[in-house]
Amino acid sequence: MSYLKKRAVVAFIGAMTIGLSTQSPADAEQIPVCQKVNYPIGLNIRSAPNSSSRRVGRVAYGVNVSLAGTPQRSGMGSPTVTPTTAKDSQGSTWVKIKTPVRGWVLFATGGDRDSLVSCQQR
Repeated sequence: MSYLKKRAVVAFIGAMTIGLSTQSPADAEQIPVCQKVNYPIGLNIRSAPNSSSRRVGRVAYGVNVSLAGTPQRSGMGSPTVTPTTAKDSQGSTWVKIKTPVRGWVLFATGGDRDSLVSCQQR
């Protein structure tokens, strides 16, 4: 499920420079705002899109989160968004959420499961 197209940018955090690849809203597809955690161990919510940033919360398996990003008009019934994403220096993709706690969660696909799935998916 590769629905995110990216462009390179550089973020400055303190004296550190971190290269990030953020999604270009004009190029990305819209997806449902409501996503459900699909990892049995849950996901950490971080203050920035990398695993060394401060943990600001945690969401358990099956809990719904709301994606942050550019709202899109959709005739599909449920609200959709062009999500805000970033890649860290290790190439991991992070997606910004606004509920239950504002922050970033790891977005992984492949293997036997995706880290987030649509709330409407069973």
